[in-house]
Amino acid sequence: MAADKAQSSSVEAGMTESSSTAAWTIEQWLHCADQRLAINYQEGISLPSVEKYEAVIAAYDEVLQIAPDNAEALQGKGAALCWLGRELVDEGRYEEAIAVYDQAMQSEAHDSWKKATFPGRWLALHELGRYETVITSCDQAMALELIDPDDNDVCCSKGAALHKLERYEEAIGFYDRVLETLHYYQRYDLISNKGAALSALGRHEEAIELYDRVLVLRVTHYDYKVFYSKGYTLQQLGRYEEAIELYDRVLALRVNDDYKERTLCGKWTALYESGRYEDVITSCDQALASKPLTPNSYSAVVSKGYALSALGRDAEAVELYDRLLEVLPHDDYRVILCKGLALDNLGRDEEAIELYDRVLALNPDCPTALHNKKLLLKDCVNE
Repeated sequence: MAADKAQSSSVEAGMTESSSTAAWTIEQWLHCADQRLAINYQEGISLPSVEKYEAVIAAYDEVLQIAPDNAEALQGKGAALCWLGRELVDEGRYEEAIAVYDQAMQSEAHDSWKKATFPGRWLALHELGRYETVITSCDQAMALELIDPDDNDVCCSKGAALHKLERYEEAIGFYDRVLETLHYYQRYDLISNKGAALSALGRHEEAIELYDRVLVLRVTHYDYKVFYSKGYTLQQLGRYEEAIELYDRVLALRVNDDYKERTLCGKWTALYESGRYEDVITSCDQALASKPLTPNSYSAVVSKGYALSALGRDAEAVELYDRLLEVLPHDDYRVILCKGLALDNLGRDEEAIELYDRVLALNPDCPTALHNKKLLLKDCVNE
């Protein structure tokens, strides 16, 4: 590892020196860039920063200025552009990432490197909300035969974009065309997505049947996605106890923070809808235990607050919302609305109206705030 770091430092020093060493030979530039790329690929060594990839690309550009057709430099630059794009996506610099991927596509790099740009490009476009562009890009990649029509990345990216645009029937048709050529157990992710599209159309029973087919055919470490999707669908049907059981199965597995948060929210909602308010409070307390409130505590705080209000413990709910509002970086109308509803329940009308006004200043079309404020003002006039 120490030798690797020393090698890395020597390469970086060479690149820095290169700004004043225009007389380097093609072989020297290629050696400099290739050393950096080799270090990048070594197992156990973290990927370098954006600046280091830019240095690699600069080294290849020096070669290409002297020898525009040098195959090694062309391929190396294509690889470096691909990795640079991934770094930019990881840093949330999505527009820059897309521009870099465009460079890679316009380069003379091998098709394998051009293909490698697509997942990052689609992720960046998704993050920017440019779903139509995702669909167009997926279709172009398949039409140019740069990527297989049943490739996991293209299927998930296009399908997710269709979901975001609420084009559910089209999404189902797309998934069906892909699944015709594959065994169901091979594409649990697409089946889960198809089930979500069916649920969005109110076809919950069909979605559940689909999830069951996957779970019967194969058990994998990705089953938590199917468990969650089936649980959510059961919840839509009012089958709360079954949904809770599946959510618990997800939580018993090692899942990422996003899925854990999503699953907990589903469980709290199912518990609340089934009237198990004390269980909601207990579960939320477990999630909040031993750590101070942060903006990420929103779901647990609001779920617990709703359960407290359902038990007539509105004063405790108000105190809880106040604690959350103190740590939020800006006013969140949803939390303010929750506090207003609790104050409304306590008969503290003037304070509730004041909070409804704050909500409407942030979200003028909030129906709950409009309705409740109107009722309170009417009561005041009648008095």
